[in-house]
Amino acid sequence: MSRLGPSAVVSHGSALALHGFPVLGDQPSRVHVLAPQRTTAKVGPLVHHHTAARSLLDFEVVAGLRVVPAARAAVDVARAGELRAGVVPLDHGLHVGAFDREELEVLLAALPRAAGIRRAAAAVAFADGRAESPGESISRVAVHAAGLSAPVLQQRLPARGPAIGVVDFWWPEFGVVGEFDGEVKYRDREMRRGRSPEQVVIDEKVREDALRALPEVRTVVRWTWSDAFRAEPLVRALTRAGVR
Repeated sequence: MSRLGPSAVVSHGSALALHGFPVLGDQPSRVHVLAPQRTTAKVGPLVHHHTAARSLLDFEVVAGLRVVPAARAAVDVARAGELRAGVVPLDHGLHVGAFDREELEVLLAALPRAAGIRRAAAAVAFADGRAESPGESISRVAVHAAGLSAPVLQQRLPARGPAIGVVDFWWPEFGVVGEFDGEVKYRDREMRRGRSPEQVVIDEKVREDALRALPEVRTVVRWTWSDAFRAEPLVRALTRAGVR
């Protein structure tokens, strides 16, 4: 802790990692901290010191370290990076109830002149707690950046009667279902609920066939993490399916 400074508070992606949040990309190579005793930022081999007003420096203790709350860390990451890097932790925090939109709006209002505040405001406005994974979050950003229609998230199909399931993305105007096909559903024992990976594949095929049989569904598009991360393969698959 002495290397961080006597009043420093872990922040940005370093704080998100300590809070157990997903962070897009590799874990930070430097620990990011807010240092109210500093008047200028300083980047060292192990620690990146950011300036911070004492009046805005709230913190919690996690793993014996002083850490900014998850909401502040998510906003700071959104200020510093691209849209999808900010949306991933914002979606997650809203989804698990770590913070709500009102708390995020209060933070934005408290940092009116901070660098990247417009970038953070755009990420907060776009964030949606219905996204259930980082893969769904970056998929949403890819769809948005391509100018395609925004999907309905976590839609029960059919809307009435016995449910076949809840789909990740639904474009009712085009009759297109979108499913982010993350490997975790096949590898994670808890998510498999006692089934083998092979049985999960079979069950997914049966579910997809049932969805395709619905009169309101024209087609089902599935994509992987690589497709979403590169964006272009995902966008190409959706436009081929008729999403405009």
